[in-house]
Amino acid sequence: MQDKYVGIEKISLYIPKYYVNIEKLARQRNVDPDKWTKGIGQEKMSIIPKNQDIVSMAANAAINILNDEDKKNIGQVIFATESGFDFSKSASTYLFDLLNINKFAKTYEIKQACYSATAAIQIACDYVRLRPNQKVLIVSSDIAKYGPKTGGEVTQGAGAIAILISSSPKILRFTDKFVSLTRNEYDFWRPSYSEYPIVDGKFSTQLYIDMFKESVNEFKNRYKNTLQNIDTMLFHLPFSKMGKKALISLEEDLPLLSQKWLSKYDQSTKLCRQIGNLYTGSLYLSFLSQLIYGNLKENSEIGFFSYGSGAVCELFTGILLKDFTSNIDIKFIEKMLENRDEIDVSEYDLNYFEKIYTEENFIHVEEKLMEKGFNLKGIENGKREYVLLNN
Repeated sequence: MQDKYVGIEKISLYIPKYYVNIEKLARQRNVDPDKWTKGIGQEKMSIIPKNQDIVSMAANAAINILNDEDKKNIGQVIFATESGFDFSKSASTYLFDLLNINKFAKTYEIKQACYSATAAIQIACDYVRLRPNQKVLIVSSDIAKYGPKTGGEVTQGAGAIAILISSSPKILRFTDKFVSLTRNEYDFWRPSYSEYPIVDGKFSTQLYIDMFKESVNEFKNRYKNTLQNIDTMLFHLPFSKMGKKALISLEEDLPLLSQKWLSKYDQSTKLCRQIGNLYTGSLYLSFLSQLIYGNLKENSEIGFFSYGSGAVCELFTGILLKDFTSNIDIKFIEKMLENRDEIDVSEYDLNYFEKIYTEENFIHVEEKLMEKGFNLKGIENGKREYVLLNN
């Protein structure tokens, strides 16, 4: 049994202000729009501009949830990403200056495909249980990019999630029930020489389903008579229909649970359909979506299925706390979605795949192209400079 409650005190989202319409992209690619909008379930895809990168997105997500007391009590900052731009210096080191975080905190960057934010949460919970007066800031920030006119192009996206873990959770407390599973597989990988990931899409989908089913069976065996207590199941969603495929796979062995979880599934996909793939943040985007658009109650037990290609997955649960929605800035998220600008497909084709971030130097971004919040100002001799605009 757990001695102390540990969980999510605060959570926030940041997405770039630009997007591509999936139906228009499909037509430009000579693909039946229904294949992407209905078959895969996507409507819009967030596109990162030149004035943003994984650090600025992470800072923009985190600044909305941190007050001075939080910054003073943070003992660790963990940066989960598979879009890192440096093999040595962690992306999280930049956040200490940008966010004015306690300099005596430790920090590092972790990687295991889309699973790493969950690894960060487990590390954070163990840390806080031993040090209940300290908090851990987790940021997951990614740019999902597959290359033009590829099979994975429709499952791109960009954004960041910030999560504050503490011994005074206000949104969700984690239970001690979990199942983790690891296999050495090649369903999705990106070697150092490759600009874009190498993907075996059909195999990856089947592996995801197989590992979900195996995790559910192990959970059922490990924690007797508790699986049915899970009110809804949340998924890592590279595209919005992915988790549904996993739930349908349970229909034969666990028909009642499959039906129960499917009945609440769509609410967890609303943000994904509008934003796209966040890689490490995708599961927690589903969580936010369910909190905002679902009809969940206090004390509901939530199941989380985290998956990272290569492959590692984890099935774990948490309990929703009283007034959980009052601790989420829903209006901020809705306003961010509403205020985005659509990019024409021709402009997207022309500019999105420029190799601007791989160059040692590039011309500094003009201030007129920047937006309110943190921006990447430029790169010189490999050193990145950021600026905060308040207007």
